[in-house]
Amino acid sequence: MKDLREIIEEIHSKVDIVDFIGKYVKLKKQGSNYVGLCPFHQEKTPSFVVSPTKQLYHCFGCGASGDVVTFLMKIENMSFKDALKQLADIAQIDIPTYFPKENLDREILYSINEETKNYFVEKLKGKPYEYLLKRGLDDKSIRFYQLGFIDDDNKEIYDYLISKGFKREDILKTGNFRVDNSGNIVSYFYNRIMIPIFDLSGKIIGFSGRSFANQEPKYLNSVDSPLFKKGETLYLMNFSKDYIREKNEAIIVEGYFDAIILFENGIKNVVSTMGTAFTEQHAKVIKRFASTIYFFFDSDLGGRNGAERAIDVCYKFDLKPLIVTSNNSLDPDEIVLKDGTDTVLSMLKDAKDPVFFILDFELSKTDGSIQSKNIAIQKTIETISKIESKTLVFEYIKEISIKSKIDERFLIDAYNKIIGKSRNIISKDLISLAPKLQDRIYRIQEIFTQAILQNSPLINEILNVCPLTEFREPFRKIVSKALEDIENKNLSDPSSWLELDQETYNKAVELYMRDEFLVREESIREHIESYKDIKIYESKLNELYNEIQNIEGEEKLQKIREFNALIKQYKGR
Repeated sequence: MKDLREIIEEIHSKVDIVDFIGKYVKLKKQGSNYVGLCPFHQEKTPSFVVSPTKQLYHCFGCGASGDVVTFLMKIENMSFKDALKQLADIAQIDIPTYFPKENLDREILYSINEETKNYFVEKLKGKPYEYLLKRGLDDKSIRFYQLGFIDDDNKEIYDYLISKGFKREDILKTGNFRVDNSGNIVSYFYNRIMIPIFDLSGKIIGFSGRSFANQEPKYLNSVDSPLFKKGETLYLMNFSKDYIREKNEAIIVEGYFDAIILFENGIKNVVSTMGTAFTEQHAKVIKRFASTIYFFFDSDLGGRNGAERAIDVCYKFDLKPLIVTSNNSLDPDEIVLKDGTDTVLSMLKDAKDPVFFILDFELSKTDGSIQSKNIAIQKTIETISKIESKTLVFEYIKEISIKSKIDERFLIDAYNKIIGKSRNIISKDLISLAPKLQDRIYRIQEIFTQAILQNSPLINEILNVCPLTEFREPFRKIVSKALEDIENKNLSDPSSWLELDQETYNKAVELYMRDEFLVREESIREHIESYKDIKIYESKLNELYNEIQNIEGEEKLQKIREFNALIKQYKGR
């Protein structure tokens, strides 16, 4: 019996991707490829590329990637299994009724979530429906967000799903059900307004239930599953991502209805966290679409802590955070409904840099004494001590000096004491170089990954200088899959890497379709030498740094001077 990979390869050989996509997108030949306007986001300049030789498409604007199967799934909102069947019919090939389990697990869970949503939607009537109207929604928006309800019978939904042909073990895997003390499978949710959570492509990956009977917690989410990871998910991202990309700005609120009401009232570049703090995973998602993030926080200790977290995460990913505050204790959705959209737009315009938000917050608590002012400044300096970029630290110290009327030298001294005695001389060159260096490593590994994907004759030389373990994600996963193909005597082919997450898969296809001129032998050899150079430099820096930790006095100062001189030397090159 044919396995899934063989079936997909046969579809690729019999269904011309250019002809198929050409039914949906007007394509124009450009070199060996075809280009057109992307059907998955609004654009005026074509960035959607289809490769007939590689049987893949990629949009260099929104990052959508895939083969003819994934295109059909996305354009027609089909399941993997249905898209495969339709294309198999076009190609006139037979496919088995059942595919290997691991390839269909996720599709089964998506299907269960879809039916679960249908159950919830049918239950939404009466007082729960009226509650949503009072929250500022109308019937059209309720249907658009596919909101629903579950009453106090949390057993019925399991029987409903069994009647639809789903299996017990698959229903449990969704993260929406548990086994009670009697051995019955019941929903985690009861007496709650149900909000489906979507992935970037619009598929339902989980649910959040808003209490309707005053039970705690107020919001309850699906537990983590193969589809759903609370700390990695931003609600409404599937609807707002194009608006976020267009503005290059994302607004992050703390509640589902905050996000919905803002979106419904014209502020469409908005998302919500899932009751968690803003995480690095969230930052990675936003980074794909925008460089600036507005955080809606209260002007209290919680807002201060949120601002500090924003600094920790955003600067690590070269994102610009701004803090939007409300002085009237109203949530964003309440502000819109009470005072209108313009009020929120004005608040966004007045958003503060998080460091100065923290400075103002700490100064507002002082009693006017020098001691209390010193404590406020100290807490602000503690905040900026967590910022990796020393260039940015210096800029903040200058501004804090102006705002607080405290000499820069005292602020630098306070900063030095916080970050440790081993760094008692701040060099402006020090880690101002580090982000550039890390970016250089990323770019080199990106080129190495493209070369390996495109079967460069220098693969062994690349791996000698940069072993698989040194590759960063997503490159490590991509290179690992490419090497598996090569080991199995196949050419690298991302279109068959079905188990990759969507973000990694998109990156793999993008690199696979890039111009091969970028990875010509001359270029690869230059990148190999550059990578060797960086490793030697980092080794010397680490060696000096370790020496500095274990010595004192004049010898320590001398080593620090050597450390800074080495940075300047490399920076000059």
